[in-house]
Amino acid sequence: LMIGAGAGVAPLVSLLEEQAYRPGDATLVTRDHTERDALRQSAIARLVAERGVRHAALSGPRNPGASPWLDAGHAAWRGPDLIRYLAPDIPAWDVYVCGPVPWMSAVIRDLKRAGVPGDRIHSEAFTI
Repeated sequence: LMIGAGAGVAPLVSLLEEQAYRPGDATLVTRDHTERDALRQSAIARLVAERGVRHAALSGPRNPGASPWLDAGHAAWRGPDLIRYLAPDIPAWDVYVCGPVPWMSAVIRDLKRAGVPGDRIHSEAFTI
């Protein structure tokens, strides 16, 4: 599972382009303020079409609720529930998170609440 925001999407796409996996075994979640802000869209479309990556794009204003890493369009979801929906067997997955530190902190909190062990969460921040 790859979860990225803004410029943090680019390194995740690069990892997906390099790694070996079967169709349906990799999921990319992208988070942008608007659809026009989204980076690497042609590369993502290629990964979906040619490699079987599942892609969930979360665009729009921030969710004001308990999971602020989500967009407002998903305000009815709790972050851990959405994670388990995207990856029902999530405790067995490795998760890569890349983006701004406050956003990543919220994602990582929800990943742990969804049952992902800390040693299976890998993160890279673009800010300090």
